This record gives sequence, structure tokens and C-alpha cells, in this order.
Amino acid sequence: MFHVHSKIEATIRKLEVWDRRVVQNNYESFDNLCEFLNKEERQIPTSVAGAIREHLQTLKRQLREYFPVFSEQHIWIQNPFVPHNEDAIAGLSSREQDSLVELSCDTALKLIFTQKHLAHFWMHVYSEYTDLSNKALMFLMPFATTICEKIDF
Repeated sequence: MFHVHSKIEATIRKLEVWDRRVVQNNYESFDNLCEFLNKEERQIPTSVAGAIREHLQTLKRQLREYFPVFSEQHIWIQNPFVPHNEDAIAGLSSREQDSLVELSCDTALKLIFTQKHLAHFWMHVYSEYTDLSNKALMFLMPFATTICEKIDF
């Protein structure tokens, strides 16, 4: 989820940069169009530039609607070893917050965290930190139960 979110955020930011470039009559973000304009020594009409900007802004808006910004309440999943403010742990019960403090102070687990993929780390700590692990894994793999229900074992 975090990797996908990063890619989506990068795409949204690129759309913003491309929009600013269009305002400056810079079409380098669009290889074929740029090549055509250079070859033909032409400029894009203002109405076409406006349509391009409108399209970029619509794409950005639709991506943001479909993929909203993550709330801070999931940051602890991405790195349980950094200090977290109250907003970041607000979605955790008191017991889960205590477990997160314990986990974050475990230097052996911190080393394991650096060596494993995020989901594998949370599976690794499952037996000792079951509640935290369950929450983390449900966030990281939100469709896992749907997939498992479809598979006939």
C-alpha cells in the first residue's frame, strides 16, 4: 500500500509540474507533441493549451478522489521504530499503543525490520504482537481475505 501510494503521489505531482509547463508553452512532458511542434515549427493554439491543462487538472482531481491522502494513523505501520505523535497512534487501543512502545524499543526487531519486506516483518512479529500485526497486515494487504475466500483449498 505504501509503495502504491508513493507512486500515485508522484504521478499527481508530475501532473502539477506538467500543468505549469503548459502555462509556459513548454511541452517537453509530451514527447510526441513536442517532437511534432519542433519539426513543424508550430505553436499550440491557446484553446488547445487550455484543453490540455483542463485534462491534466481533471486527471489530478480524479486520482486524488480515488486515492485520498493517507491519514497519519497508518504511519506506525510503515516504520514502528520512529517516535509517533498522538495523531499517528490515535487509532490504536491503549494496549496496542503499549505494544507499539515495546516493539519500538526492541533492537533485535529493529535489525530484522531493516532486513525484511514490510509485510514479512509484520508476519514475523505476529506471535508476539498479534493485534498490531493484524492491523498492519490488514492495511498492507486489504484484499487478502477476499482473495482467500475465492481460493478453494
